[in-house]
Amino acid sequence: MMSANSFSDNRKRDMAHQGGSAVRFFGEQRAITGRRLPLLALSILMYFLYDVFGTVMAIQRERAAATPDALLAAQTFPLRGAQIVSSWMGLRSSGMIIALTGALLLGIQGFSYLNRAQTVDFYESRPERRGVRFRNIVINSVLIYAVPSMIGLFLSFFLALINGCAAGWLLAEMLIAWCLQSAMFLAMYAMSTTASLLTGTTVTAVLMNAFFFGIEALIRLTVYYYRYAFYATFDAGGDSEVFSTFFTLPPWHYANGLTASQIYDVPAAAYDWSAVQSGVPAALPGLFANLLIFCLGVIAAFFIHRARKAEFAGMAVTYRGVAVFVKFTAGTMFSLVGGLFVSWIFGRGSSGELSAAILTILVTVAVGCMLLEAVFAFNVRQAFYRFWQAPVIAVIALAILFVYRTDAFGYDRWIPGEESVESAWLLNDQNDSSWYDENGNWTTRRSYVEKNMALTDVEDLRTLARIAQAEQVRFEHRNRYLLPEDQTDADTSERFGWDVTLGWRLKNNKTVSRHMRIPESIDSALMDRIIGTKEYTDGYYVLSKSAEEIRQRAARNYAGSRAELSVSTEHGEIAGDGRLADGFYTVYRQDLAAHYDFSLASGEAPVGVVMLRSAGPGPYYGYTYPLFACYTATIGYLSENDLWNGGFLSPEELDSVQVSYSGYVNEAQSEDWVGTYVTKRFTDREEIREIFAASVPTTFESVWRRRRTLENTRADSMGTWDVQVCFQQTAQPDITGAAEAEPLTTTTQREFLRDRVPDFVKEMTAE
Repeated sequence: MMSANSFSDNRKRDMAHQGGSAVRFFGEQRAITGRRLPLLALSILMYFLYDVFGTVMAIQRERAAATPDALLAAQTFPLRGAQIVSSWMGLRSSGMIIALTGALLLGIQGFSYLNRAQTVDFYESRPERRGVRFRNIVINSVLIYAVPSMIGLFLSFFLALINGCAAGWLLAEMLIAWCLQSAMFLAMYAMSTTASLLTGTTVTAVLMNAFFFGIEALIRLTVYYYRYAFYATFDAGGDSEVFSTFFTLPPWHYANGLTASQIYDVPAAAYDWSAVQSGVPAALPGLFANLLIFCLGVIAAFFIHRARKAEFAGMAVTYRGVAVFVKFTAGTMFSLVGGLFVSWIFGRGSSGELSAAILTILVTVAVGCMLLEAVFAFNVRQAFYRFWQAPVIAVIALAILFVYRTDAFGYDRWIPGEESVESAWLLNDQNDSSWYDENGNWTTRRSYVEKNMALTDVEDLRTLARIAQAEQVRFEHRNRYLLPEDQTDADTSERFGWDVTLGWRLKNNKTVSRHMRIPESIDSALMDRIIGTKEYTDGYYVLSKSAEEIRQRAARNYAGSRAELSVSTEHGEIAGDGRLADGFYTVYRQDLAAHYDFSLASGEAPVGVVMLRSAGPGPYYGYTYPLFACYTATIGYLSENDLWNGGFLSPEELDSVQVSYSGYVNEAQSEDWVGTYVTKRFTDREEIREIFAASVPTTFESVWRRRRTLENTRADSMGTWDVQVCFQQTAQPDITGAAEAEPLTTTTQREFLRDRVPDFVKEMTAE
């Protein structure tokens, strides 16, 4: 019996065939759309809510957040409003989530009629070629997405226009974003259609889509965590958001991975024609990548659709080869994930860790194979069908485990050949700090170094890599696999060192980075040749921007925004006009070229820091520059402009010194350790001088400072010393009159030098 909907579709198709090709095409589209009205309604609703309602809310929120000054608000709102619409509808839009979700639904539903024998027979009886039917369904799916999304885009721009915050660059950016989003939709739709055509039921179509869109991300994530778990020199990268980086849909992964580094670094406050022009080349690789996925996916889906047999309706997976591929891939990945998870639970390096991981892999493979066979056959009794494949999958998974566990391919020993390196960058991970740049955009020291540092002394870098990678492997293996402590002499081993990341830019346009550990016994001359270069300082310090340029950029969007140059030493902080920063950059570059090297950075403490930062309205930014005592040109420039209040404190300036000890004490040299926290203030002038001579300031740390020279523990204790030097500034009266005035004091931090802690200080832990 023919259903009413099928009869209606049949009648519409017969009427369409009586007209010309255009009439016939639109008749076919009208008939197909009639069966997909819920998806069309959902598409219209979602784009109305996001594009139209969302734009209105974004503009109104910007109006509500505008400055109380009506004149200033009227001057800044057109640009600020355009920028907020840009963040909602432009290259950083979240509207692609709607497009990707719609592509998934349309891909599953479009050919779902093939999953029922009744509907298959009906459509196969029609005087219509399979290729024509395939084309019409694909075009209909694209139209259900494209028409509502394009209407929503122009309505959004129209709302921006009538609110006075539209601009030519905004429309251009919205169109570019729509093209990129459409390419992602096409790629997602083609993959979803291919996955759905490989199955014979709606349930297994959903599962196959989950496999298609999740397996690649699972592979990437598994490789990432296996490298992280077993490779001592693996560099986890600068992005801490592992989930968002790896566990993403392929269309989004390839488009975002190719464009995010260029597009998302541009904040809303900086968007204009120049930003859009830079966004076009940034968007093109992702656009072409997704169009390629779409073309390959549609071609594959077309041939699968044409070769599909009517008896496939109701089958879980239509081709046995596909089932075997799914079984081997999913079984291997899930068993590896399970093995690594159990390995972490037992603790890497523990006696039962490896055996527990192996057992987990074997059990996971066996259970997974049985479940998949039961699903493929829709019969639990078939769970043991082709069970011989389970041992094969287990062998593959165990082989992968041992490849990572034994570093069979020499990951931790790899150093590029000198002839293959274009340049390199080096970052001390102790200073992988974050800050806000002049646009108010959050960034990290690593991201800046990756873009701006280009070291070309490849021979010395390879020498450093050999030493530092070997030290990292030794250090990690001692900690990870719990080697006996007596295998390492505690007095001569490298207990101290610098964790660094070395990135190689290769001539084949690849960048490879390794995490390693530079021992404190490293040859200073070698490090001087690397650190004491203009290539290093230019890539480490943000010195290329003009303070006036920064101020003008901020003032364009925020009236009253300005730059401020401040100097901080142990004597306090002095703030000055940011326009002095240009002169400061000149003399600071001179001092870097004349004095900065590894010997200076590792052997001396900075006397203070200079900071260029924002003041007033607008995005916050701040750049910090350490000052060493030998930077005479810089200190002279600061003194000339009343920005220097002296370097280190002298003992005569001190009001008191407070020493604290926190940790465990074992005076009897027994197995019993006693937790303790002791603090004592010293005011005797002679004791202050002795403490001062035995310690060094750490208020302003150098990233390459040697830790071996500092005393953190006692031989009979496990804990740390904390030295605070206090000096009196002013007296503040007690406004209640109930007590005497208490002096205001400023405190700075110092640490004791190794083997220099005075005896009268040590005695405080025994009191």
